[in-house]
Amino acid sequence: MTDFRRSNRFVGLVLLIGACLLFAYIWLSPWAHREMRDGFTLGFFPLIGAGAMVLCAAVMLFDPLRREVPDGLAGAEWSDAVLALAMLAGIAAYAVAMQAVGFLEATPIFTILYMLWMGFRPVRSAVLLGVLIPIGTFALFTILGVSLPLGPLSSLL
Repeated sequence: MTDFRRSNRFVGLVLLIGACLLFAYIWLSPWAHREMRDGFTLGFFPLIGAGAMVLCAAVMLFDPLRREVPDGLAGAEWSDAVLALAMLAGIAAYAVAMQAVGFLEATPIFTILYMLWMGFRPVRSAVLLGVLIPIGTFALFTILGVSLPLGPLSSLL
């Protein structure tokens, strides 16, 4: 018998709980029911996305492979969950930093650190891409009229 915690069914159950919590959060948020000019509500598309996640996670509970242990989960340890939580904490820190110091200042640091953390080598390429990608993204968003948090470097572009 397979270890339930390492099976597709367990992963599906965890994802289902998370997707249901996300759906409930969006549904219970006042902004989600605010109607826009086009007749849609602000929460229409997020609710569709969360609903699709609920459906996909529920399918994992009943699919023919539900009792199988994927190769990636066979050797999973609790330290892997801690690593995933550390990554989420880093993303939260990036969001706070971006609001505090600006997109062009926070994004290269975050991008370079995460690329190196994920094993992207050589370091020179990670640094080059970590600087160029945020500049290109900022330029594209500016052209499209989408505002990003501004910092001191934003005035240079």
